[in-house]
Amino acid sequence: MRTIPPDADIELSASDVAVLQAETANSDCAVSNKAGNWFGRVVAKHFGLDLGTSLGMRKVENVIARLKRTGAIVVERRKGRNEADRHKYEFWAPLGTA
Repeated sequence: MRTIPPDADIELSASDVAVLQAETANSDCAVSNKAGNWFGRVVAKHFGLDLGTSLGMRKVENVIARLKRTGAIVVERRKGRNEADRHKYEFWAPLGTA
C-alpha cells in the first residue's frame, strides 16, 4: 500500500462523498485526466485545489483513488451524453448505477 504524505491527504466527509457521487450521476465525469471533462476538475473545484501544482494534482488523485477504493464510485464504459458522440469512453459513476 502506498503511503500518502499528510499534506497530500484530504479528509472526506459524508457530505463530500455525496456531492462528488452526485456529480458523477448528473454529468459525464471522465476517468482520463486528458479529457476536458475529467472528474479531477470537479474534485479540484469542490475542494478549491489548483491543478496547476503538483500538490494540487496529487490531492485530487488521492481523493479519486479513495472514492474508488471505498466503492463510492466505479468505472462505467459508455457513450457520453453528447448525442454526436459515437464512441464509448470510461466515466466515473456512483456505485449501483454502472
